[in-house]
Amino acid sequence: MPFVSTHYSFQDREKIIKNVYRVLLTRSRKGMFLYFPHDPKLDETFQWFANMLQI
Repeated sequence: MPFVSTHYSFQDREKIIKNVYRVLLTRSRKGMFLYFPHDPKLDETFQWFANMLQI
């Protein structure tokens, strides 16, 4: 079993999470539901998707 370091900085974790979402969102666009909780930090992301989908 390979050694996996768990000593990531906050920025590294945020980058990893964003990359996971990017990969998931680019793999399955047809028939996929996206849920955005009411959070001001997600407003820009919601607007981007809303503009792409012309909502």
